[in-house]
Parts: sequence; C-alpha cells; structure tokens
Amino acid sequence: MCASVLKRANGTHAIQATFSGDFFYYWGAAWYEEGKCVFGCHLKGRFWLNKPTGSPVPGEISATLNGRHATDTHTFEGLTSGRYKVTAGVTKEGGYWRNEGQADSSRISMNT
Repeated sequence: MCASVLKRANGTHAIQATFSGDFFYYWGAAWYEEGKCVFGCHLKGRFWLNKPTGSPVPGEISATLNGRHATDTHTFEGLTSGRYKVTAGVTKEGGYWRNEGQADSSRISMNT
C-alpha cells in the first residue's frame, strides 16, 4: 500500500491511497506466479482514512486480477492540514490454487 499527499489549486489537500499486489503460491519446493485465473480472481475491501477528529472515512477497493497483479486507488479529497492515518483491509479471492469442495479456500485476507 502506498499513500501520497496531493495539494490542490484551491489550497486543500487530498490523500491518494493505492493498494497493489503481485500474487504467487508455494507448491512443493518452489514459488509460482498466480497467473492463471480460476474461481473469480479479484480484490475487495476498504481503505480507511483516520482523521484528527471525527469518524474514519472509508474508500472502496475493488479490482480484478490481471494475471498475478491487481491494483486499485482511492483519493480522499478536501482535507485540511493535520495528521492522517491510512489503513487498508483487503481480501483476495480466486486464483490458481483452491481445495476442492471448500469455497473459502481461495480467500486470502490482508491488512495494513
């Protein structure tokens, strides 16, 4: 995950949060690219912008894997100066590896 501060012409600021993943799986004694899409192959979750005051603000994460890679970006606009914290919770679903008959076996959760 990467977060960048953007300064707007009107004097406000924005935080641009990007979640990017390259996925591999381990089988036997080697790592393999998660390049074959089976059972969905997408990322789903949320960014959370924690402000100095008030409730955290959500930003959606939703991306389809392109081979082994997926990325999504959300921009939080209209921010004033202050300290902010950006976190993310993401689930990757689908991919090459899955246990037969177990729908949840293709889900991997990631939190920052």
